[in-house]
Amino acid sequence: MMYYLIEFDPKPGVTQREVADAYRRFVEHYTVIFPQMKLAGLFARDMLLGTRPHYFALWEVPDYATLDAWKKAYAGDPDGTRLTREINDMGVAWNAKVVKKLL
Repeated sequence: MMYYLIEFDPKPGVTQREVADAYRRFVEHYTVIFPQMKLAGLFARDMLLGTRPHYFALWEVPDYATLDAWKKAYAGDPDGTRLTREINDMGVAWNAKVVKKLL
């Protein structure tokens, strides 16, 4: 198992509810297409302690081939493109990476 981590900060005026609702729609769409991908959670800094990122999402992904298939499916999926654009339009300073669990 590997983990795909996505970090971002909100644009001014974007609320946690708006981010959570948009991400929920994105998750519902893509987990139907790729049920092997599991969202471990969408997280927000609590009480604004610490520095950026304000939000991060953590996905459990079985392998790199699944990420490649997701990228390919996204290219031909207008609904997925729209949902992704909706999320992207809410955030700035996006960063994504594959991480491994040490403990």
